[in-house]
Amino acid sequence: MGALALYLGLVGLGLFWLPWYRGALDTISMNFYLRSLEVCTGGECASMSIPTSTNTFAVASNITLFGTIAFALLVTLQASLRLRDGDVNEALTGKGYLAGFGLLLVTALTGFVLSRDVPLQNIEGHSLHITATSARLLVLASHVLGMVILALAVAAPEAAAPEVAAPGATPDLPPAYAYRGGRTAADTAPPPRSGGTVPPPITAAALPTMPAQLRGVVAHSLRSAEVTRAGLDARREDGASRIVLWADVVGAIARRLPPAYDGAVFVDLVSTPGNTVRVLPWTQLTGEPLAGTDDARARALLAQVQAHAPDAKLDPATLRYLTGDGPALQLPDVAMLTAHDQRVA
Repeated sequence: MGALALYLGLVGLGLFWLPWYRGALDTISMNFYLRSLEVCTGGECASMSIPTSTNTFAVASNITLFGTIAFALLVTLQASLRLRDGDVNEALTGKGYLAGFGLLLVTALTGFVLSRDVPLQNIEGHSLHITATSARLLVLASHVLGMVILALAVAAPEAAAPEVAAPGATPDLPPAYAYRGGRTAADTAPPPRSGGTVPPPITAAALPTMPAQLRGVVAHSLRSAEVTRAGLDARREDGASRIVLWADVVGAIARRLPPAYDGAVFVDLVSTPGNTVRVLPWTQLTGEPLAGTDDARARALLAQVQAHAPDAKLDPATLRYLTGDGPALQLPDVAMLTAHDQRVA
């Protein structure tokens, strides 16, 4: 987030705040921006547009200005997607690299090569002394930093540290995906499988005990469930019974509880309204065997979802977790957990 703020600051200073060139002639001073010219004399200043016509500097400065604005929007979008969903649009990232390198070239031309083409360098036979400012260097630095941010946005998180969802974001399935509504072709495409086989049976292991402070606190929490080829015959912690058929499951989400709630991994199975169930490390599972405890069992349950409900949607962060690429995304605070609970209810 700090890198993005620095990047946007460089863009703002280089494009709008600082002039690219300064000129002086007797008592007249001029500030040349990318699209405008400020003329000051006797303490009074007036602005005018730089005529484009066939002037190469004006053409290059327009490309630099509008290209940098578009690139800044792309970088901000990708960084926001990474903070919100834990994943980015890799196709846009590839195009962003090309745009960044192209802007480096055009900006260098505008700031270093085409300075001799700055308009109004000769006024009534007098040569206007032109000097460059640091604005061109700031914009060049912003392009480099923008490409670094794009690279960091697509980089996989390190397995050693749990990934934490950004405060204020809703780390659920992508907003375009409606839990209860119609699905697009992309939404209904089966997620990738490892060899296309049903996960092998794994013997049960001793389960942890629910922390006392979490009793009656975590929504959708299951006390026990029988896993069958048809679905789950589950009993919630509050005593309510739920039948969740694999045919009704439209999504599965793996996350971690906030640090204040023990940080335990959980898997939400989203199906019909009011029927969401949450499997936690202390949920007693019987029937089709699932792996061990904590992460191993959570991944095995997600694999069962892929095997029995191939149309169910797994968001990018859950898919990365399923393939063993780091821990599950962690909800940073109770407010985020509450927002998540309302989304999947």
